[in-house]
Amino acid sequence: MNALTAGLRVIPFFVLLAVPVFLTLRWRRRLLAAQSGGDGAAGWFGFTRAMRWMGAGFWFGWLGGVLLLDPWRGLSFALGWHWVGSAAFHNLMTILDWSCTPG
Repeated sequence: MNALTAGLRVIPFFVLLAVPVFLTLRWRRRLLAAQSGGDGAAGWFGFTRAMRWMGAGFWFGWLGGVLLLDPWRGLSFALGWHWVGSAAFHNLMTILDWSCTPG
């Protein structure tokens, strides 16, 4: 496995990190625009509920990607990392999503 294919295995994780940010900004903008005509508390309750569903869905997507793509072994081998770097990258890929998901 060369560095290009190892790098391509990491791209879905960048997408899984970026999409929730854009969805959150879009939903928040729509909520603030619609809030002037209706009940604000109900809108924010729906926003919070949608954020929890989105966080759970993207977490399962992230976990499935880590299990199926196994990106840390190929990338660490292509970059010539020792077992310490490979283990650190594996832990980063597994724990990072917990810190990025809302709720």
